[in-house]
Amino acid sequence: MRTFVATCASAMVLTAALGASSDAHAEDPNPGLTPGVYGQFAIGAANGSNPNYDKSSTLSVAWGLGYRFTPNLGAEVFLRGLNFDINLFAPNRDYAYPERHVGVALTGSLPISSIFNVTGRAGIGQTTLKRDNGPDSTKTSASAGVGLALQLGSHMALTTGYERYAGVNVNVWNLGWELRY
Repeated sequence: MRTFVATCASAMVLTAALGASSDAHAEDPNPGLTPGVYGQFAIGAANGSNPNYDKSSTLSVAWGLGYRFTPNLGAEVFLRGLNFDINLFAPNRDYAYPERHVGVALTGSLPISSIFNVTGRAGIGQTTLKRDNGPDSTKTSASAGVGLALQLGSHMALTTGYERYAGVNVNVWNLGWELRY
């Protein structure tokens, strides 16, 4: 009986200590996510939902410049190339296809460990639509995304994620690099 009470008491003390240390750790901001300016570069694969696009994914390159207000909240201006290849035998060569998207986004970050963060974004921007046989146009569309960031110190991170551009029905999977100043 005495061993059982000692074991229970030890377990409660250990649980309380772990809880207190995790609470204290959660209150400390992640040193890699201090407020300030950051730049991003990402490459990925864009997929669209139209029979005029080639079935394969196309290369998508993105640049972003942002400011982190708190360890969990920021805003950025970004440019993403979509560069869809039109199917040679497309039924409608006059169809407008997305070429690039320029926008602004509100960004969020939630630490899940000392080096990993879950990220999210919601934004709006202008998508340039190209035509093979006609004038180019633009369309305002919303974008949203989720991802994961691996902190490589206080000034760098590797990022990966998924983004959806709703107004033009485009999905992008990307891998990127973030540099903070």
